[in-house]
Amino acid sequence: MTMLAVISAETTRFLEDQKSTGYPPYHPYLAPNNFYLFPSVKNKLRDQRFSSREKAVDAFKMHVLENIFIKTYKILKEQILHRILQSPVGAPNLNVEEYPLKAILARVVT
Repeated sequence: MTMLAVISAETTRFLEDQKSTGYPPYHPYLAPNNFYLFPSVKNKLRDQRFSSREKAVDAFKMHVLENIFIKTYKILKEQILHRILQSPVGAPNLNVEEYPLKAILARVVT
C-alpha cells in the first residue's frame, strides 16, 4: 500500500463520521452582498437619511421605477419618431434637421 492510499483511507474514515454538506451555502466565486451590487442606487441615495427600512425601500423602488420610466420613454420616443418619418400620410414634407424631436413629438401629442 502506498503512502497516498494510507492517507486517503484515513481521510475517508474520518469523513465517514462527519456530517458534511454537498455544496457551500454560497458560491465562492460570487461577490459578497455588499460589494458593488447597486452602485447607481447607492449613489442616488447617498447622504439621505431614512427613519425606517420601509422608507429606504420605497426610495429604492422609486429610483428603479424612475430608471425604467426614463428608458421606456426614450424607446417610445424613438419608435414614434421612426413611425412619423416612415408614414406617407403623417408627415410628407418633414425635414429632420428643420424640426427637432421635441417639436415633432409636440405635434403628435397635441
